[in-house]
Amino acid sequence: MKNIIRIIAGVILTAVGLLALLGFSLIKEKAYFLSPDGVIDPHSFLQFKICLSSLLIIGIYLIFYRRVNLGLALTTRRITDMSRVRFLLLFLIAGFLLRLAVQIFLPLRFWADCLGYEELALNWLKMGGYYDGSFPTANWPPGYPFFLSRLYWLFGHQPQVGVFANILLNLGICYLAYLIIRKIWLEKVARLTLVIMLLFPSQILFVNLLLSENLFTFLFILSLYLFIRGRSISEAGLPRSHRFTIFMGGLTLGLATLTRALTLVYLPLLIPFWKWQSGYHRTAFRNFLIALVGLSLVVVPWMVRNHYKLGAASIATNGGVNLYLGNNPIAGMGWIPPDSNIFVLNNPAYEAYNDSLGFTLGKKYILDHPLSFIKRGLMKVAYFYSIDVDAVHYDLIQAAGENKTNGYVILGFMAQYYYILILFMAAGGFLLVLARPSRYLNAGAYLLVATILYWSGVHFVFFGFGRFHFPIMAMISALAALFIAYKTEKMI
Repeated sequence: MKNIIRIIAGVILTAVGLLALLGFSLIKEKAYFLSPDGVIDPHSFLQFKICLSSLLIIGIYLIFYRRVNLGLALTTRRITDMSRVRFLLLFLIAGFLLRLAVQIFLPLRFWADCLGYEELALNWLKMGGYYDGSFPTANWPPGYPFFLSRLYWLFGHQPQVGVFANILLNLGICYLAYLIIRKIWLEKVARLTLVIMLLFPSQILFVNLLLSENLFTFLFILSLYLFIRGRSISEAGLPRSHRFTIFMGGLTLGLATLTRALTLVYLPLLIPFWKWQSGYHRTAFRNFLIALVGLSLVVVPWMVRNHYKLGAASIATNGGVNLYLGNNPIAGMGWIPPDSNIFVLNNPAYEAYNDSLGFTLGKKYILDHPLSFIKRGLMKVAYFYSIDVDAVHYDLIQAAGENKTNGYVILGFMAQYYYILILFMAAGGFLLVLARPSRYLNAGAYLLVATILYWSGVHFVFFGFGRFHFPIMAMISALAALFIAYKTEKMI
């Protein structure tokens, strides 16, 4: 009976995917409900088409479930039969070459946020600080502009150096994910996680974009690794906390927060993790305070700077505007341009004013329209997870200008199909953790799931964008790897 239900579901999903590919005009007119103001731009329509068509790959998987899993089982066995050193060398070198090929064969041009970071980095070199023109700024967090400016200071104005740094950072993300999953589950799951990450199209293509994703994610994943490493077993067999390691984790999380401010309130999620690890509330709160000291040493001086120079004691002054963009009468699922009739645009002297006004208007809309807030929030989260073609979109625009190309469409479909299949398997991994808690549910598993839920909550409130799930792809890949390991463990 289960097999029949699975095949029927596979046929239905395959049919929907084919309909989206071949007869999208039948669906297109029905898609306007996705936008509260009844308008969807052509790019969003193309993303919607790619999203629906990607159900095809899930349908094919369900129809050929046993054959696909057998192939995965054979691949998994080859991966796990290698020595650890050989495995790491082989796949990290392969991952490096894939990313290097992107740097070599895709031209580097600046567009949208890439151009903004480039200008801020060059201005940092020129002015000796964080300025927009001649005005002090904090419109974006300072981490990535500072990082890029130091690369230019060391090597000259060579944007390709920034791309190469992204390659190294991304490989570091993949390796840290492997180390973390080794401590949470089995070596097999850790190896599969690394392979999934190294082959992820969006992870590969994002190295060619001078955006904050790779630096932020590296720092964030490194902080999680340090927090997990902050506990060991003494010779007497008792748990032992390493306070300095936890402090360094807080410090690293602070650096991540100065790169993307959304982790400013992430730290409380670690209290249950430390309680689970140690079994003691006292240890959990002590570790929290140690990590908080480390984070504060990095973050507070920057907030003080912004208070005196801008009149806003915050990490960045775009938080209020972003809150309003996700919560207003014409807000959709993703980013929309700020209204020049409401905000004073293109004038850095008004950053703090715009920030305060955005928070005021955004909170007022949420309180006045609670049902609309919930509906929009669910739509934003759905949009946040539904698409993984932003890296393709940005890269192809850089290579070919604003004109969409066949290359964009082909790469977009490939990236989306890979992503949606991994996302489907990750959902299976999540259900597996719930179904077999004695085997798979532990402090580390809690941290993975809590992080995914935290990211979902942030974008429920603000706005969704496929690009913004980049930092949690390690967690999603790990759940997918757990699903694959479980489904294939008895097949060969």
